[in-house]
Amino acid sequence: MKHKTEFAADLVCLLAAALLQDILPVTSSWPVKFPFLTAVAVWMAVKRSAEESLVCALWAGLLTDALGGLPLLCTSCFLFCLYGIVRFLLRLDPAPAFWRVVLFCGAAAPFQVLWIQFWMGGEWPLSFVQILARCALALPAGLVAGTVGMALVAGLDHLSGRRQASETGHGIFQAEING
Repeated sequence: MKHKTEFAADLVCLLAAALLQDILPVTSSWPVKFPFLTAVAVWMAVKRSAEESLVCALWAGLLTDALGGLPLLCTSCFLFCLYGIVRFLLRLDPAPAFWRVVLFCGAAAPFQVLWIQFWMGGEWPLSFVQILARCALALPAGLVAGTVGMALVAGLDHLSGRRQASETGHGIFQAEING
């Protein structure tokens, strides 16, 4: 029964992040989305097993692509790469602190803007200056999304009774060893 509760909590996290990402509008003064789904995927990469993290990255990417009118698997591929980077950095220093995850989200956001521009095809609808401006705005958007997304996921984890996966001391999560 607990497994169903944990799955439901993860699903609610993804749907809530998708809703937040969709309802906050892009305006001429703030031309970037807040990457709440990316924040959930980063949290999962830090706190969950590889299987759970990659499934979350796939669905977070598909939802982002569907909501943003992006090509299929554009964001999922970015989140898979981001998963690898986050897990590599955690092996270097395995103490995942709240602020470190927020910084991962903030740092990932400008790269996500560039990734999406590359996936949009041969025609670059934006000038170089506009792309730099969006990357500069993406950093604080990623920090905000990381903070809100982590609070959302941590709160739902607490409500569902999920215990965090513990590490063995070598950057390998106990959940990965136990299956």
